[in-house]
Amino acid sequence: MDLTQFDLNLLPVLRALIEEESVSRAAKRLRLSQSATSSALARLRKSLGDDLLARSGRGMALTPRARALRQSLPATLDAMRTQLLQVQHTSTPEVERLVRLRMPDFLASSILPKLQPLLQRHGPCRISVTQPVPDLPLAEFERGELDLLFASRVPLPPGLLTRTLYQERFVVLLARKHLALRSWGLKAYLDADHLLISPRGGSFYGAVDEALGKLGHKRRVVLSAATASSIPPILRDTTIIAAVPETFARQVASPWELEIRELPFPVASYAVQMIWHASTSKSKTHQALRSATIACTKKPVVPD
Repeated sequence: MDLTQFDLNLLPVLRALIEEESVSRAAKRLRLSQSATSSALARLRKSLGDDLLARSGRGMALTPRARALRQSLPATLDAMRTQLLQVQHTSTPEVERLVRLRMPDFLASSILPKLQPLLQRHGPCRISVTQPVPDLPLAEFERGELDLLFASRVPLPPGLLTRTLYQERFVVLLARKHLALRSWGLKAYLDADHLLISPRGGSFYGAVDEALGKLGHKRRVVLSAATASSIPPILRDTTIIAAVPETFARQVASPWELEIRELPFPVASYAVQMIWHASTSKSKTHQALRSATIACTKKPVVPD
């Protein structure tokens, strides 16, 4: 028998028939019409290749195959029901498992200090954070190996859902002693050497360069950094400047003795997106994870 063609909805009908040994009593137990129950029996007979119930005098009698099923099927269905209810109503929060996030480190430095305490309110959990990769990790989502991805300007295939956490914009970060501060403007900006954050690695062209290109200008990017942790000491100890997300700039400017300046030309803001797989949308624990993430991107986070 091809199990892929078997209608699992017939299993409760099969149980009722072999336990009641009567179509009418099975119909009453299932709250179905007798004709609907008879039709289900006909489908079961065809699928299983057995009569299951045979005429015996004025009543019905179980076939040997049906008697064998009567010994095993009820316990099997009860075990399945118990297992499904345990999964649905378990008191053990899913966040006790490893929570897997993928985000740039400059974003992690602003989100994680708030997110970790919020998640602990649901019980102990471990959080794994990895850097973005060039390709969208759809397969990892589908295998349950990734809970949330944080990105911007990413086209999403079917199966992935997104929510905008907040709007971000670029500002310029540079050393307090930088000569460009003496006459800050477009010329000073273009005369400087630049660092570009490339979370996915290796790029020397980004949104800022695109905006400059539309104005007929080009900056001199001499360094591409995949991680943000190296940026503050580079800017402090060299003449390089960097256009970085404002949230990151405000985190590191004071501790590293850096200055923040507005870009001397317009660059559109962008949405920081939280992305997850549609299969987790109705998970209570995953909803709690997403809610905690949303809460920690609001300033300030108000404790319960």
